[in-house]
Amino acid sequence: MGKQFHKLKVSNVIRETDEAVALSFEIPESLKDIFEYKHGQFLTLKFDVDGKEERRAYSICSSPVVDEGVTVAVKKIANGKVSKYITEELHEGDEVEVMKPMGRFTIDLNPENEKEYYHIGAGSGITPLMSIIKTTLAVEPKSKVFLLYSNKDQQSIIFANDFENLQIKYGERFKITYIYSRPTAKWQGLKGRITKELVKDFISKGNTGLTKEYFMCGPAGMMETVETTLMESGVTDRNIHKESFNAPAVKNDNQQENKARKVKIKIYGEEREMLVEPEETIVMAAMREGMEPPYSCQIGACSTCRAKVITGEVKMDENEGLTEQEVADGYVLSCTARPLSDDVYVDFDV
Repeated sequence: MGKQFHKLKVSNVIRETDEAVALSFEIPESLKDIFEYKHGQFLTLKFDVDGKEERRAYSICSSPVVDEGVTVAVKKIANGKVSKYITEELHEGDEVEVMKPMGRFTIDLNPENEKEYYHIGAGSGITPLMSIIKTTLAVEPKSKVFLLYSNKDQQSIIFANDFENLQIKYGERFKITYIYSRPTAKWQGLKGRITKELVKDFISKGNTGLTKEYFMCGPAGMMETVETTLMESGVTDRNIHKESFNAPAVKNDNQQENKARKVKIKIYGEEREMLVEPEETIVMAAMREGMEPPYSCQIGACSTCRAKVITGEVKMDENEGLTEQEVADGYVLSCTARPLSDDVYVDFDV
């Protein structure tokens, strides 16, 4: 069976900024188990826009232990027909087709933990961080949470009221630092963009004797700066958690990739053969052939399209949504996977 969509009613639409809305869904009793989620996960929404099916993955900003229902935040982007539709035309009472929660941008919490959590976000990258922050503060009373949040200006802050309420509720356990690239003249705080020096200063403020976890979400350049700085500061991979919203740059300098390849796939119990063109991924080719492969983000971040390579050679443009063990076991993200040989057989059903 494919990954199923369920119709959910929009229970609330809150305009967070001129360009961003928080979209809440009512979960009927019959779907409660399916829509149980972890802090930091995402939902895949499906729409018919201008006669064409469109799917988009949006991070959950609500907390599974604090909030009713489930809420995602959507920011309108330039030439983004789906985000434009959501932010301008979707209303309370409308129904949306939604896939069950997915994603690995999360961490197990324990009420006995005494840790420090450092979150670095920019723009709409704050969305999954909000879910993680609210849940961590509620579940781990001994832990502290720090947030460095970058925006263009004060009017661009998503969840401004929520952050103010969190600071009032949790006091010294939650500290937020804002930085603006184009602030108003009255702003006396940090200005510019997130740099290595700023990251080093931000992560040095805590208690050196406590275990620390680091979360990041935002533009690719910011993510690279933060991750490089953390690694140079001695932070290990297992304590670094990141979520990407941006598609990677694709480099096609391998002659093996510059020709069409025959590929056999197993999907929903059936075997199908198709030709994958040089500019296509396996998911793109399957969609062109009229199949319905599981997919969501199409940038190799969410793992919805995970499949296993049984035979042949495949290259991924991006594999962030997989663990090292999954890659070693032959799994690929088919939305970024390109065949390099004519004997590729990929199984979506495993």
